[in-house]
Amino acid sequence: MYRIPESFSFDQACCLLGNYETAYHCLVVRGRVQRGETVLIHGASGSTGLAAVHIAKHLGAVVLGTSRSADKLARALVYGLDIGIDTSETPFRQALTEPVQV
Repeated sequence: MYRIPESFSFDQACCLLGNYETAYHCLVVRGRVQRGETVLIHGASGSTGLAAVHIAKHLGAVVLGTSRSADKLARALVYGLDIGIDTSETPFRQALTEPVQV
């Protein structure tokens, strides 16, 4: 049982736990992500995607993420995303095969 922070509604608390549990299971339990590895998170600007960005960064991974909105990617960059791929501008496959300008 977990205490719900006073600033959270019941619905917010349920979503937070579900999002982080899903991301943790995918990255840690199934993916076994290690420090220095690169991970790609589709939908990195959504609730579970942002949780995955947080967890992957905590694990020491380089995090690439996709979204269909430059504004949403900008928000995800604030939360730790290393490289954002706007799939509304560039086809996903093309974005991964082109050199990245840093």
